[in-house]
Amino acid sequence: MIYTDLMATSTSTTKGSYVDMTGSPYNPLKSGTLRKLKLLAGGDAATSLIDGVVRVRLSCPTFGGVYAFVALAATGIRTAPVGARLEAEEVVNLPVQAGTPITIELYQNTNATPVTPRFEVYGTFEG
Repeated sequence: MIYTDLMATSTSTTKGSYVDMTGSPYNPLKSGTLRKLKLLAGGDAATSLIDGVVRVRLSCPTFGGVYAFVALAATGIRTAPVGARLEAEEVVNLPVQAGTPITIELYQNTNATPVTPRFEVYGTFEG
């Protein structure tokens, strides 16, 4: 069985350090394998600013001491009309266990101050 689930969201404007996303720690619905991560970014207004590199780091005891990352390069202020969609996917092959939580953290690597950003992280699982 393959399924996709919303793992975490964030509207954080913190830059330069990792912050827990809403929904973290995420508890897998079933034991199996995390196959893919998807990061979506958007703004709540035409004046939203998502700049620099945005990365999400996932950690879990079942990952065997490694992190999983998904990242995207942001395009700056989201004036109308909005340009390219901000999304990134990363293929992974990591074991997950129901009842063993996955920590999900967001890092905004920018010198600008983010304004009304919105982030969502989805996982595609097999198991």
